[in-house]
Amino acid sequence: MFNQFQLKGLLLLLLVCSSLLTKAQHDCSCASYNKSFRDQYEALFSMRKLDSARLLSNSLIKQKGCCEAAGNILVANTFLIDKQFDSIGKFVDRAEKLIGNNYDTLVSPEILRLRGAVAAGKADLDKAASYYAEGIEQSKKHQNLKYAARFCNELSHTYGSMNKPEPSLKFLKEGAAIAEQIKD
Repeated sequence: MFNQFQLKGLLLLLLVCSSLLTKAQHDCSCASYNKSFRDQYEALFSMRKLDSARLLSNSLIKQKGCCEAAGNILVANTFLIDKQFDSIGKFVDRAEKLIGNNYDTLVSPEILRLRGAVAAGKADLDKAASYYAEGIEQSKKHQNLKYAARFCNELSHTYGSMNKPEPSLKFLKEGAAIAEQIKD
């Protein structure tokens, strides 16, 4: 059938194809979520013009795919200000369904951050801690240092709220060490 040389070549080809397929299944991005869009959204959000921020986010939702997922996350984030946990959950669920097994540097970590924030807002600190711990792991895996540092901070704060100073300090230090690696 196959000689040893052909078999090795076939295995190498399968490995390369598998690697490319895996990468394609796990990358997701939205070109419309660019610096200009982010600046506009952040300005509206910081001025607490939440209806305008939601309207802007809806322009992403209309684009479908990863942009739709990003838009849902941005809308969910606007409801965090007023602690409208049911609304947050609805939009996070939509984003999670849309993104599936793909990874997006905004949507994927925000799903965990918002779920953690809702759990913390409902005083379920153990559940919040588990979302933040998962966020650290996922962010490190995808080399998303900004979110890894952010999740360390959230987990440190959560452990502090639970009156657990040792793990709180541990994650505070870990977050600071990660933040030092960020060039931006």
